Formats: sequence, structure tokens, C-alpha cells
Amino acid sequence: MKKKTILFGVIFLLALITLTGCGNKKAITTEKFKNLAKSNNLEILNATDEFKNYSQVKEATAAFKNNEWQVEFYVLDTKESAVEMFNTNKTIFDNSKNGVSSNFSVSLKNFESYTLKTDGYYKYVARIDNTLVYANVKETYETNAKDFIKKLGY
Repeated sequence: MKKKTILFGVIFLLALITLTGCGNKKAITTEKFKNLAKSNNLEILNATDEFKNYSQVKEATAAFKNNEWQVEFYVLDTKESAVEMFNTNKTIFDNSKNGVSSNFSVSLKNFESYTLKTDGYYKYVARIDNTLVYANVKETYETNAKDFIKKLGY
């Protein structure tokens, strides 16, 4: 029994050290987002003009596949603006819950993410520093969106 307790303690400490090391993620640039989209055969749309009434949004870009699914990338003027946009989208997602749903949150040093699966949709929003990644896709395309987001590092 004592060996199990010690083993559990060691595993816990290793997990804690690992998570602490992963807590400081590096934000990507719009150029990197575009390059990763191109290398994954996705089309790219500059959506910055759609946010011209929101001075905090400096850049908005979408990567999409055949109008079936898309992942959006935003660069905001400050970390605080990105936190506000993250929280707004998280609230919108929560308000869309319908029937059976599941959600998952992560919050580390400069990174936070929120995932919701509800009513046949996969919804994801993540922030690193002053950047944000957003996806709201049918569950049919969940794997596609997740794979691309993982490549982005979000």
C-alpha cells in the first residue's frame, strides 16, 4: 500500500511539473496561421474588414474547407481584449447548450481554452496572450477542426 502512495505521489509531481512547463504557450502570427492553412489545403479569407467597428480586433483570418468547416484566428490589440473576447464567446457557447452536452475548460499562465459539444456541434475557443482561435463546426467535421487547431498549437 505504501508503494502505491509513493508511486502516486511521484506521478502527481511529474504531472504538476509537466503542466507547469506547458503553461506558457507561444502565440502564432497571422502569417503562420495562413502558412499552416495552406499546407493543410485550406482556403484562406481575410476577415479583418468585418470587424472594422471593433478597434480591438487588429487582424481576423479564417481557414476553411469547401464551406464545410472553418477555424478563425484573431489578433487583438491587448491581452485584456483577447480575454474579454474569449469570455464573450464562452458565454455564447454556454447559452447555446441544448439537450445533452459536454464541456471542458483549461486555464494556464497565458493560455485558456473552452470546448463544448452540444446539439450536433463542436465548439472551441482558445486564447494565447492577445490571440484567439475559434471554431463552431458540425460534429461531422470535429476531427478536421481539432487536427488543424492542434497543428496551430492552440
